[in-house]
Amino acid sequence: MKKTITGFIFAVMAFALVFAACDPMEGSFKAIKEKARGGKPKVYVAGYYYENSAMHACYWVDGEGPFDLNGGVEAKAITVAGGKVYVAGTYGTSSSYSGCYWVDGARSDLTGSSDAVAIAYSNGNVYTAGIGRISATNYPSYWINRSLHPIYDSNFYSINSVVSGMALSGSDVYVLGTTHDNDEALRACYWKNESPTPVTFLKEYQEENEYRESSTCDMTIFNDTIYVAGVFRVGSRYYSYFYWKENSEPTVLSSDQGSVNGDTNGTDLAITVSKGKVYVAGSLIRAVGPGHTYYACYWVDGKDTVLADGYEAKSIAVLDNVVYVAGTYEDGYEQKACYWVNGERTILPGGNSSSQANAIVVAYE
Repeated sequence: MKKTITGFIFAVMAFALVFAACDPMEGSFKAIKEKARGGKPKVYVAGYYYENSAMHACYWVDGEGPFDLNGGVEAKAITVAGGKVYVAGTYGTSSSYSGCYWVDGARSDLTGSSDAVAIAYSNGNVYTAGIGRISATNYPSYWINRSLHPIYDSNFYSINSVVSGMALSGSDVYVLGTTHDNDEALRACYWKNESPTPVTFLKEYQEENEYRESSTCDMTIFNDTIYVAGVFRVGSRYYSYFYWKENSEPTVLSSDQGSVNGDTNGTDLAITVSKGKVYVAGSLIRAVGPGHTYYACYWVDGKDTVLADGYEAKSIAVLDNVVYVAGTYEDGYEQKACYWVNGERTILPGGNSSSQANAIVVAYE
């Protein structure tokens, strides 16, 4: 029996060596994984480009495109499911627009929507989040397919709030936003499901005797735990980036390579979590002569990495330990769309002026 097993093992080893010698990649875990999933993952990026002074919503696939979105002004979020591409954004003109989503380029207008900033697909339904308008009043809202679900709360915090993200967990819908508290200060918050629902304020970064504001930028859910990226403003002195893990104190993000590019408009950061690590994308400011310039960067569990030739980082994704970041780079006096894969930049074509990459997703589709 030992002789038979030994012979079998040598035979398997010999076969493996010949197999690997023919194509070393075929014997690697990477090749096995790619083969099982149908090839290498594709990179999908959503954004816009300018052509003859007009904005055009679009998306790119593996650096090719742009693929125009019917009547679109700006594409703000993207996901892929079942081989179809889902994009949320706005249509109309840059001065008069409404919220919508596209499925493989076919547009669906959202009832009562003035903006759509997030999108997800689950159990045959398309979920989007943004601003709904009811009787001339704006409310944070989400839509299931085209059906409007406005968010109210008993203290009217939701009126005229800003929406910056959305996440699904089972049958629950979480909408991320920025609202005003009783002192009229901006506060980072989120709502869960349809009204009536109480607002959940994020824990503040504490400093004694200082006026504080906070705003949100992006959210994700990992292992049933909510993670949020946002911006603090303390007094009139400085801004700070932060990320917040549910039931935890906020973690302040910093860098010795530049100061943060913070504001309270909820547009600066993106967050994702992979294998327990927290990834946040954003940008830094560095002084250059009498002025300043921006640098795209991302943090992994608080440790920052500056992206070569980057201006702003707008979105981040991680798959198989590879980091993908979408944003912009400077081309003369204009900012143009691009993305990075582990720091290596790919320039996205399109338009005869500026362009911007707002969102990125990577999938084996």
